[in-house]
Amino acid sequence: MRHQKNIFRDKSFMVMAGVSVLALVGIGAGMILQNNTKEPDSGYISDLNGNNSSDNSEDIRGNNDNNSGNSNQNIAANSGAKKSNDDEKTSEESATTANNEENTSDSSSLTANEDSSNDGGSSEAGVSVSNLHFSSESTLIWPVETNDVIMDFSPDSTIYFATLDKYKTNDSICIRSDVGTPVYAASAGIVSDIGYNEEIGNSVSLDLGDNFTLQYGQIKDIQVEEGDVVAEGDLLCYVANPTKYYSVEGPNLYLKLYDGETAVDPLDYLDFE
Repeated sequence: MRHQKNIFRDKSFMVMAGVSVLALVGIGAGMILQNNTKEPDSGYISDLNGNNSSDNSEDIRGNNDNNSGNSNQNIAANSGAKKSNDDEKTSEESATTANNEENTSDSSSLTANEDSSNDGGSSEAGVSVSNLHFSSESTLIWPVETNDVIMDFSPDSTIYFATLDKYKTNDSICIRSDVGTPVYAASAGIVSDIGYNEEIGNSVSLDLGDNFTLQYGQIKDIQVEEGDVVAEGDLLCYVANPTKYYSVEGPNLYLKLYDGETAVDPLDYLDFE
């Protein structure tokens, strides 16, 4: 019986001891858990965050100010460079415009000089297309040295053609001249045509203005070209050997004057004085 009480007492002690151990373990675990989960001092966190935030904000604001300053400087520098380039470009464009205007002026002067200085000495005589005028009151100088007319103008009645040995009308005149005699412009005009036909051989026609045209035939060594402006007295060509239609008449200058489409007598305009 006594032995049973001791066993019970020993068991009670062991239980109590076990409970005590469990209690100590629980207390220790609780203290460890409390230490692990306890937050740091909130004031330090606030100060740290505040100091870091302020410093960072100032750094960021400073960097932004620096960036803004650099940006403004870059913009100002770029604007200045762009303005300088624009000014330089404007200056170059102005210079180009001035050069173009000068070239245009030079071209106009050249054109004017060319218009007033065609072959035949027209520039010296002041002859131009705009001042060519001829009328029934105008006169012609003799185109060759002589005024020996061997065939008269006769459009309404017949005259004798020795080479053809026949009578027929004549709408021109023939002036006796030696082969090689110089032939001059009887009036200022524009060379409107250079041609050839079997009857009169080589020919040159001058537009005298106001629908008057003067044609030269039986000529050679023509000194002008179509489009040339010639002055009165300019050398045009030379008297050639006569064609087969004028072989009996001998060397002569064929001269025919038109008023529009109508042939008129050159003797009415030639100056005999």
